[in-house]
This record gives sequence, structure tokens and C-alpha cells, in this order.
Amino acid sequence: EMPVVTFGKHSEYKSSSPGVFGYPDGLTIDPTTNYLYICDEANNRVQVFNKSFEFLFQFSDKMNGPSAICIKRNKLYVTQFRSNLLTVYSTDGKYLESVGLKGKNHLEFDGPRGLDIC
Repeated sequence: EMPVVTFGKHSEYKSSSPGVFGYPDGLTIDPTTNYLYICDEANNRVQVFNKSFEFLFQFSDKMNGPSAICIKRNKLYVTQFRSNLLTVYSTDGKYLESVGLKGKNHLEFDGPRGLDIC
């Protein structure tokens, strides 16, 4: 039987407090550090925790509704639901680049929610 862990708090209001989520969405784990990255869509940020679920840091540069996240080659890829972007960050939260526009053509998105980079 798999253990279930619940942590953090929910807020119906915008919050910048660590561990408080407006709408937790996508998450990923860095296999090197075991850091847990969680998209906090309503608060336009990604919160980062260690394997004991202790808050480490957050980042929000160029965020507008982060909804999905994955890690590949030491880079974080984050979909931005409200701005229709795929944004790339370093694992310490530094903004690197973005691609995308609203639409249905190549490199265009319409409220992206999922993400898988092989």
C-alpha cells in the first residue's frame, strides 16, 4: 500500500506565503536533488520543497497561470495557462526563455494544461 502525504494549505485568496496554494496544479521531482516543484496556478508561481516537504524557495518571474511542469537536462519546462506559453527556467528558478502564442498552429497554444518532454 502506497502512503499518501498531504501538506500545505489552501487559500481562496491570492497569497505569497510559503506552503499556501491558490490552485496547486502540475508537479515534478528533480531526480538529482529530490526537490519537489509544484505549480501554484492562482498565485502565479512555482513553490519548491525538499523531500521532507519543507519549503525551500519560490519563483514567479514571467508567470501567468503555471499549470504543468517537468524537468529535463537540468531545465524546468512550465506551461502558462493564461498566457499560452511554454516557459523554460533553470532549476533554481531563473527565467531562461519562452515560446508560444495563443492559437492552434505550430508553437501556438490554447490554455495549455499538460506537458511531456521526452
